[in-house]
Amino acid sequence: MNRSNRGANTNAIQMCIDIFVISLVYYIEKIVYGNYLREDTYLKCFALVIVFGVVYILANKEARIYNVTLFFYMDRFWKILTKSWILASITTIVFMYVYNPGAGARRFHLHYLLFSHIAICLNMIVSRFIQMITTNYQAPRAAYVGVFEEFEKFNYFLNKTSMKIAQSERFVEETFAGSLPAFLAAFASRKPLSEGEIDEIQKMINAYREGN
Repeated sequence: MNRSNRGANTNAIQMCIDIFVISLVYYIEKIVYGNYLREDTYLKCFALVIVFGVVYILANKEARIYNVTLFFYMDRFWKILTKSWILASITTIVFMYVYNPGAGARRFHLHYLLFSHIAICLNMIVSRFIQMITTNYQAPRAAYVGVFEEFEKFNYFLNKTSMKIAQSERFVEETFAGSLPAFLAAFASRKPLSEGEIDEIQKMINAYREGN
């Protein structure tokens, strides 16, 4: 799994699920409307749904929520989905009133926009719940905390920290034959440990024993 989201793999399954949900809302609404609209009007409505779906999926992809990453924050994820839905809704509403598909198609599409947002939110919650009970890993859909540049800075310092840890491990291995007690003894002989430091070390030892 990539550390940086810039090169992360695309979660095609979740993208297909979103397309399915968007299409399902249209077909359910079409069944509810029944013979209220003519077939040619339904074709116009379907064209609007296609425009909505393309804009919505592209907006989500631009926000990187189809990238496979380590983070999943429900509130931020909901905000990004809502922004994509608003953008797609505004696009299709402008498109609808410019080309004037008729009053019936306008009414159908406005209802569709409302129901699609409800379905998108439910899909987000259900997807998260299913992933929580079926896998030990974090959900693959993700939203960043803050902006992408801040994540890059965090990733940079994380990599530096990993390098320093590896250097410390190599130092203990080469100087003290890999013996952590020997390292602590040498360190304590030069600088006496405070009561607080001794307590912290004891807590780590206890936690390690409990975990193993």
